[in-house]
Amino acid sequence: MANKLWGSGLIAAIVFLMATNGAFRAGGPGDDKKSLWDRLGGEKNVAKVVADFQKAAGADPKVNASRDGKFKLDEAGKKERTRLIVEFISSVTGGPLKYSGRGMKDSHKGLAISNAEFDAAAAHFKAALEKNSVAPADVAEALKIWNGTRKDIVKGNNK
Repeated sequence: MANKLWGSGLIAAIVFLMATNGAFRAGGPGDDKKSLWDRLGGEKNVAKVVADFQKAAGADPKVNASRDGKFKLDEAGKKERTRLIVEFISSVTGGPLKYSGRGMKDSHKGLAISNAEFDAAAAHFKAALEKNSVAPADVAEALKIWNGTRKDIVKGNNK
């Protein structure tokens, strides 16, 4: 259950909001006729971005993905989170996969995520986007959208 909280929570919520706002555009002119899912490179490429993000964020104590050791981040949990996030992105970008996770507010209830943890996760997501050849303007837009999710993820106005 702890893995589902993390899996359908912070990462899925942020990716969802980014995807619904068109933050991921890896293609060039004329690609607007393709679905966003296709422009992202489909399941294989989206999974790469998600895996890179999870690996870096999960290992960073500044992100505190384990919530001070309360949640184990084992391989099965990582695979489940990847599946959920890829499903989520697919479901909001015209892809064939249906999202089976929980909503963002429910997923973060009781996790006490701080602004600093949120920002540390954002830095890792930015790096994963860049590593997977997302255009600089799209990275900037993605981070703007990421910050728009803060109110539903961060507990209170903590620093």
